[in-house]
Amino acid sequence: MGTQTVSPGSSSTPEHAPAAQTFGGAFEDVEHVVERIHRELQALRTEHAAIAKRIGLIKNTITGLAEVFGPGVVGQELQSLLATEPVKRRRNRGLTDACRELLRETSEPQTLKQISNEFRSAFPLL
Repeated sequence: MGTQTVSPGSSSTPEHAPAAQTFGGAFEDVEHVVERIHRELQALRTEHAAIAKRIGLIKNTITGLAEVFGPGVVGQELQSLLATEPVKRRRNRGLTDACRELLRETSEPQTLKQISNEFRSAFPLL
């Protein structure tokens, strides 16, 4: 790798010179590394998607077998792997959550204006 060193007080390279000109061949080397890493990342993402799909298929197959033949067919360790983790909610109440809460609490049809007024009074920060 060919690199150039430029001292801070040196006037041989102007401050506005492009990086490729300032660092010479080192910039081209970095570009090649970035391109290679980008290709590898794309390949890993594709592989990850295929693996996630396969995991889902296997989980569905095992769940189906347990439903047909009973949970005794699936061992305890496998059952723990199939157990779904609860979805963690955000702490901050969002617009969607606030709307759902208002709609759950109402017992009769309301106009948009009624819902808007109730929304403003119940959630002034939103």
